[in-house]
Amino acid sequence: MNTPTHEELIRLGTHWLRHSHSGVEFGNSHDGYRYSHPVVLKELVSLDFSIPDIIGFCAEYSTVIECKVSRKDYRADRLKPHRHRLKQPGNYRYYLTPQGIVDIKEVHDGWGLLETDGRNVYVKLTAPYHSESEIKASEYHILYSFARRKQDMLLQRIVQNSQNELL
Repeated sequence: MNTPTHEELIRLGTHWLRHSHSGVEFGNSHDGYRYSHPVVLKELVSLDFSIPDIIGFCAEYSTVIECKVSRKDYRADRLKPHRHRLKQPGNYRYYLTPQGIVDIKEVHDGWGLLETDGRNVYVKLTAPYHSESEIKASEYHILYSFARRKQDMLLQRIVQNSQNELL
């Protein structure tokens, strides 16, 4: 297996979040339903300290995926100051790595582990649930940044359409 690039891990993680064939039951309910994430954002810079590689939202909760291509990359993540804050985005938080890079005993507290063979994503360790009070401010920054950009794009489109009509 060739080691996937960071971009390939982001693509695989995004696909995993958008589709419900992950086999993981998310949410506080025990209804057995597997929720997909219809809104998935990749590497969105916001006012928050962290820039998740991937964050997905559904009606019930959010999930963050940090992609690490190597063991060195994973270990360096521990040094990031925002990893030690209680208030981070994601009701569920996962690392996504190539198979065999990280042992489940090494996974940071509060995180789960996803592995890929370069084609499929497998859950090695299910992430624990983080309450709304732990994530609210951090996610507001991300959602605000996303909404502001979409609004700016919409306004640009309206201006362009107006200019085209004048021609």
